[in-house]
Amino acid sequence: MILKEFLVSLTIALLGCVVFALMTRSDVRRTGFGWFLLLVLLATWAGGVWLRPFGPMWGDIRWLQFLIAGLLVLLLFAFFAPLKAPRSRHETIDQLQAIAHQKEVQKVTFVTLGIVFWVVLVILIAAIAIRYVAL
Repeated sequence: MILKEFLVSLTIALLGCVVFALMTRSDVRRTGFGWFLLLVLLATWAGGVWLRPFGPMWGDIRWLQFLIAGLLVLLLFAFFAPLKAPRSRHETIDQLQAIAHQKEVQKVTFVTLGIVFWVVLVILIAAIAIRYVAL
C-alpha cells in the first residue's frame, strides 16, 4: 500500500513539476528542479495520505486526494513564480534597480529560506511517517 501511494504521488508530482517548469520557462538558467520535485512529492504524498479518501479507485488506491494535494501545492508555487520579462527600457531599469535591492536582501533570506525548507521537509516526512505508524 505504501509503495502504491508513493508511486501515485511520484507520478502526480513529476507530471506537475514538468508542466510547471515548462509553463514558467525563461531564458534564465534555473537550478533546483530536484529539490522542487522532492518538496512537491512529499507534500503530495502527505496530503494524499491525510485527506479523507474520496473519488474513483485505480487498483486499490483512491488517487483523487493525491491529485488535489499536488495541484494545491503547485498552485501555491505558481502564485509566487517570477513575473514575465520586461518589454521596455523603463521596465528594464526598474527591474535592475529591484535586482540591486534584492541582492542586499538575498544574503539574509538565503539562510532563512534554507532553514525553512529543511524544517518543512522534516515536517512532511514526519507527517507521512506518523500516518503510516498510526494505521
